[in-house]
Amino acid sequence: MCGTVASYAWLLLLPRVVVGWAFLDNAHNDYTWAFNGGDFLSSATAAVQRGPGWFLEAPYTAFLNGVVVGRPDTWAGLFVSGELVFGLLLALGLFTPIAAWGTMRLSANIILEKSFVSHGAYVDKTFFVVELFCLLTRSGLACGLDAALLPQLPASVTSTLVGAASTTRSGRQVMAAGEQRGLGAVV
Repeated sequence: MCGTVASYAWLLLLPRVVVGWAFLDNAHNDYTWAFNGGDFLSSATAAVQRGPGWFLEAPYTAFLNGVVVGRPDTWAGLFVSGELVFGLLLALGLFTPIAAWGTMRLSANIILEKSFVSHGAYVDKTFFVVELFCLLTRSGLACGLDAALLPQLPASVTSTLVGAASTTRSGRQVMAAGEQRGLGAVV
C-alpha cells in the first residue's frame, strides 16, 4: 500500500489524517452536547436570530429556520453521524472523494452557521481548504485504503469511490496520470 508511492506521499497523507482525526474528535465531543435541545439547537437558533451577514447566507438562514430548528435532534444526529463516518473514511483514506465531499459539506454548514464573514469561522474555512486539497490531490491513494482497493474495484466505479480513473490493459490496472505525478502504479 505505502510502498507503491513516492517518498513525498506524506505531504498528501498528513493533511488527510489530521482533518479526518479532527472530525472524529469533534464527533466524539459533539455527541455529548448535541442532543435533547443542547447546543445544536441553540447554535441554529442564534444563527437564525442573528440573520444573514451577507446575501448568500439568506437561503441558509431560511433553511435553518424552516427545517433545522423544527427538528434539532434529527439534524444533530445526522451532523454527528456525518462527522463520525466522513472523518473515519478520510482518516483511513477509504472512499476519499466521498469523504472529502462529505466533510466539505459539514464544514460549509458550520461556516454558514457562524457567518462566512465572521472571523470565528476561520478554523472551519481552513478545514474546508484542506478537504478540498484532499479531494483534488486524490490523497487516499497515498498510503490509504483507496490505494489497496484500486486493483480490486471494477473500472466503472474507481473514479467515484477512490478518485482514480483506471484502465485495464493486459490484466493490469494503472492509475491514469498517477505515474506522471510520481505516485507510482498499482499492480
